Amino acid sequence: SRVSSILCVPLRVHGDVIGVLNITNKIRGKNFTDADLQIIQQVADQAAVAIHNARLYEMAVTDSLTRLYVRRHLFHRLSEEMRRARRYGHPVTLLMVDIDHFKAVNDTFGHPCGDRVLVEVARILRRSIRETDLVGRYGGEEFCLVLPETDLTGGFIVANRMHALLEALELQCDGRPLRVSVSGGLATFPEQATSLEALVRSADA
Repeated sequence: SRVSSILCVPLRVHGDVIGVLNITNKIRGKNFTDADLQIIQQVADQAAVAIHNARLYEMAVTDSLTRLYVRRHLFHRLSEEMRRARRYGHPVTLLMVDIDHFKAVNDTFGHPCGDRVLVEVARILRRSIRETDLVGRYGGEEFCLVLPETDLTGGFIVANRMHALLEALELQCDGRPLRVSVSGGLATFPEQATSLEALVRSADA
């Protein structure tokens, strides 16, 4: 690996090691010194705190099962997008998605299979959107997609893309095939609603 010298410093938070900072090959072929170690330890301490805080933030804003945004954070971001849309005259479309007959899936196949369905649907929703779009778990088997700078026609394009991916999804639980379908509703700001609450109600309806 052509390593002539190496300095390894643990990344510690509250006594737990969450990683290691490795620095190799000091310039001009010199060896690392105790002074180097002290400097890098200070960098490692700051990096460990930053990584820890980032992890805490991610846990606060994402659903642990699906890794999608939680409703509170998603609606905070939706509110920001609506303010931006109002300022620049762009539409924002909200797509609400509900897994059909999800209780029957849990009752027939069990909750582990239901969790797998949620994870797979979340994965397909992420594949259906652009990098600038947002997707979150509204609650239970319901999801929301926030589509900035997208009118109702553009929203239907996303919905159809999602539908095609779900149609191709092949799941098996306990050796039995399972088909997943969803129902969805679309609403656009400001065409259908002028407030966040009204936009959610319109898409849900």
